[in-house]
Amino acid sequence: MEYADVMKAALKDGPDCFKWLTKPSPYLVDFFVSAYQVGICCCALEFIAGSCKQFAEYRFGICWDIRSWMLITGLLVTPINQIRNLHLLSPLSVVGDGLIVGGLAIVYYFIFQEGVPSFEDRVWLLTDSPLKGFALFFGTVMYSVQTIGVIVALENNMKTPSDYRKPFGVFNLGMVIVAGADILIGFWGYAKWGDKTQSSITWNLPASSVLTQWLQLMFALQCLLSYPLQSFVPYEILWKNYLTRLNWKSFEQHEEIWSTILRAVIPWSTVLLSISIPFLDLLISFTGALCLPAVGITFPGILEICVFYDQKKLTPLNLAKNIFLILFGVLSTFISTYVCILSIVNQHGSSKHETSSFCTT
Repeated sequence: MEYADVMKAALKDGPDCFKWLTKPSPYLVDFFVSAYQVGICCCALEFIAGSCKQFAEYRFGICWDIRSWMLITGLLVTPINQIRNLHLLSPLSVVGDGLIVGGLAIVYYFIFQEGVPSFEDRVWLLTDSPLKGFALFFGTVMYSVQTIGVIVALENNMKTPSDYRKPFGVFNLGMVIVAGADILIGFWGYAKWGDKTQSSITWNLPASSVLTQWLQLMFALQCLLSYPLQSFVPYEILWKNYLTRLNWKSFEQHEEIWSTILRAVIPWSTVLLSISIPFLDLLISFTGALCLPAVGITFPGILEICVFYDQKKLTPLNLAKNIFLILFGVLSTFISTYVCILSIVNQHGSSKHETSSFCTT
């Protein structure tokens, strides 16, 4: 069953106070999961554009606006996004993972090139605007560790789905590796560059170095190869849950054409969204703050209450825990999203940002 179907079935058999959510719940789940995956695609597209921009400036002296590079990136991802079979995307994902490993090795080389970074003059606790800092941090963390959209799609398309959720299965091992890599690169990156750490750590590396330039291309290529996998989720949701249910005669007669159009609309939607928010760090925080508390904290809390209620296993402790998760998820969504929107508006009013102005000429 899909996430939306599970949510609807659980609410149907849950407490009366949740039954009013039964009908709208699939639409809410589909919206937040799709929005999250589209946000990931926007971040990937923006990273590709920013990396190519910096590479072109220092390598060839080409100073184009970041938005121009986003349009070029849209032209690159559109044909790749036409790959229909999820299994055909696996080799691309493997190549992308290999590029990440090689790229991280190069990043660590630059971090420790002059020895272990000094921890002096590093501010580890925010004293200026702590609420804003925590909200942006929370959104970034949620963006990094939550993978609910890809989890459902991958598990449903695996040859042996049972291997996915074993104690040492694909999901647990993958999350340990991803979380560990995020923590280490974030810690040592901040120890090295402090407050000068940019939206992407690769943008802190010496731009004149040939190694840095190839590193940027490696990470950009990785994002390019992983883009179809991330956009596969919103495509599946829109196609199976909504478009195929339309009784359009032209749709039934030209299904393949409509599928091709949808696969082209998704990447160009991300291009337009990226152009409207050309700030990678804020876009990451906004995506995580808006979508992930709902699909990763609030909805699971409601699900557990409904399932345990139906099975007569709902204890006071379990109820209290899940009520706390629900409240925390709702509050964190509104507060973090509000702070991120304010930051984006303020950034639009600023004349300088690392992703919007690499050129100094």
